[in-house]
Amino acid sequence: MKALNILWQRLLTREGETCERCGGTQAAIELAMPKLQEALLPLGMEPVLETRAIEPDAFKGIV
Repeated sequence: MKALNILWQRLLTREGETCERCGGTQAAIELAMPKLQEALLPLGMEPVLETRAIEPDAFKGIV
């Protein structure tokens, strides 16, 4: 089966926790993954989710 690679990056708070907004996005992704798997199955594809954390210092100046 061919992989559909999905990269999701989440922003961490200074305390090392996922920020509130990213936490909501994470919940939505978790709900969507089974639906995406089902939709891609007839095409011979499988979604592969990779999650990366973004440290607050790396995010400075962007927001």
